[in-house]
Amino acid sequence: MTHVYDVLGDVESMGASLEAAQVFMGDKPWGALQSQYWRMLGRFQLRSGSFSQAVESFTKAEDEFLRVQNLDKALRVRVQRAHVHIQNLDFPRAEELLRDVLTDSPDGSPHAFGEAHLLLGRLARDGRIQEKPLTCFMTAFDFIARQPVSELTWQILFSLAVEFTRRGQMQKGRDGFVKTKAVIEFFLSHFQSSDLREQYLSTDGRRGALEECVQASN
Repeated sequence: MTHVYDVLGDVESMGASLEAAQVFMGDKPWGALQSQYWRMLGRFQLRSGSFSQAVESFTKAEDEFLRVQNLDKALRVRVQRAHVHIQNLDFPRAEELLRDVLTDSPDGSPHAFGEAHLLLGRLARDGRIQEKPLTCFMTAFDFIARQPVSELTWQILFSLAVEFTRRGQMQKGRDGFVKTKAVIEFFLSHFQSSDLREQYLSTDGRRGALEECVQASN
């Protein structure tokens, strides 16, 4: 459930879920659950603004994933560490981590490679690094195009739509907005409660993205 609370941005419930997991496990060996616990604890700390603690938890999760040779999840967590440094305005360290992810084999984690290119594109768009944002966003999409639809899917599609529009490529931008809207609405359809749908839209910029998509597609 902690992952669901994370998607909904429900920090209080995330904390309670993690605390319940600690109580449930007690002194029992965590085994494979240890890395997942550190990862979700890092997400909780990131959402809570406890950046140094989040870096520590993500580092522990990555070390544990590497220990069991799960490269995909290790790289995903490394990208999460970059998220922390971006939130903390440490852009050079974030770029360093993202480029470090890209030194590994892309076959190991298309998701991590896609997200890394997305974040590099955002940094470039904001003038933080010397890259072409559109190239980063297009590369990001290439990595996730054949992967299952995820939150990352709409984030990349939306970034592409905005960048195409900014460059005056209006039809490509409009197509991107239509696809973004479809993905967000697909995830919205999974919530039967209007309160949960509202909570989902209120987190991670989804409402603003959806409103821009609706406006652009009219």
